[in-house]
Amino acid sequence: MKKRILALLVLTVLLVGCTGPAHAQDAAQPASPAEPTEAPQPKPPAEPTEAPQPEPETEGFPNAVDLYFPGNPTTGYIWSAEISDPAIVELDEQYFAPDTEPGWVGAGGTQWYRIRGASEGITSVTFRYGRPWEDTAITTYVYRVQVNARGDVLIWGVEVDPKNTDA
Repeated sequence: MKKRILALLVLTVLLVGCTGPAHAQDAAQPASPAEPTEAPQPKPPAEPTEAPQPEPETEGFPNAVDLYFPGNPTTGYIWSAEISDPAIVELDEQYFAPDTEPGWVGAGGTQWYRIRGASEGITSVTFRYGRPWEDTAITTYVYRVQVNARGDVLIWGVEVDPKNTDA
C-alpha cells in the first residue's frame, strides 16, 4: 500500500513538472508591469539642486505668485520665509502636500507658498531650508520681487545666498 502511494506521489510530481513552461521566456508574465508587487518605499529627502521657479497665478489672483519647494519636515528640516519689507509683499498662504498616499510616515513632499503684492515697490523674500534650532541652512534662496501700481507681482531675480548655506 505504501509503495502505491509513493508511486502515485512520484507520478504526480513528474506530471506537474512536465506541464510547466519549458523555458523561462514561456513563463507567464505579470498582467501589467505597472502593478507593483510590493508597496513602494518612501523616497529619501532630496536636497534641492535648483531654485524653484515661480508659477504666476492668472485666474482669481492677478497679484500673486506661487512657489513650490521640495522638502521633508519629518526630518526636522523645514522651509521658512522672511520678507525684507512686509509692506510690499505678504505671504498670503502656505501649505505642505505629501508626495505619497495618506498613512505613509516619514515621506517627503512639497511646500507651497503664495506671495501676494500689498503695495508698489521692490523687496526681497528669503527662503531657507534648515532646522529651526540650527544656525545654518542647507539651502537659501533670495527672490527679488517687484510689485507694480496694479499690485502685480514680478520676480526678477533668484539667487542662492552662500552666506547662509551650509555647503
